[in-house]
Amino acid sequence: MPFYWYRCGKCETEFSVFHRIKEVQTACVACEQEDTLTKLVTKPLKKKSNFKEAEVGSITKQYIKANKEILEKEKKKAKEETHEPS
Repeated sequence: MPFYWYRCGKCETEFSVFHRIKEVQTACVACEQEDTLTKLVTKPLKKKSNFKEAEVGSITKQYIKANKEILEKEKKKAKEETHEPS
């Protein structure tokens, strides 16, 4: 169940209420006036991750580095196996 924010039109108090999505708060928690509340639009919470996000392109750089190493090994191997006529 999420928190919802409301503002009272009479006393201007803003407060949050924890309730189901289909429920509606009708009375102000400060002045107890009925039907004076406006439900405020709030930004959804973003779940924070404990993992550090990878920089853009860092995975690609890792693959390029690994492939360069493989390519250099293959070049060396090819030179050793190549027999040029004298």
